[in-house]
Amino acid sequence: MGLEEILAKAIAPVCMFILLLPFSGGIWYGIERKKENNYIKTECLTINISIAQEMCDSSDKINQMPRKLHTCYRPSWLVHYNTTDYNQIRSLIESDETFGKFTEATEEAEKYSINTTSTCYYDRRNSKKAQWEKPNAKTPLIFMLVGIGVYVLFGILICWCCVSVNARIIFV
Repeated sequence: MGLEEILAKAIAPVCMFILLLPFSGGIWYGIERKKENNYIKTECLTINISIAQEMCDSSDKINQMPRKLHTCYRPSWLVHYNTTDYNQIRSLIESDETFGKFTEATEEAEKYSINTTSTCYYDRRNSKKAQWEKPNAKTPLIFMLVGIGVYVLFGILICWCCVSVNARIIFV
């Protein structure tokens, strides 16, 4: 199999990837931007902390190895906060990440100690949904812009190839 055949077989998947990259980035950006706009800053008083023990999957999905389950820990905080319309809300904030060691989960949990007030964000559409960090649309925006950049470069490359092929035909 020659280089031309290899390139011919690789072009379709590469083209599909390049076509889907800016669109998937745009969809992801739209979703995250909407979240970013809907979360409102407030102050959360931590009432209680708990650490849940879970079974986590650490299997290698890329190489499709068998499932490997292990114990992991997820901290959560029972918090109290006021909304902009002066409703008092009690909510549970769960950590997005799990930890392999109980001590690591405890360290994370102690970032928001009991009887301390910390900045948090609640969803204006569902005021019982709160989290410590404000949603951020920067990563999907970068993904979308890189996708558009690759899309443009690919278009320039195609035009350049067409021009150089036509130039060879004219001068031969």
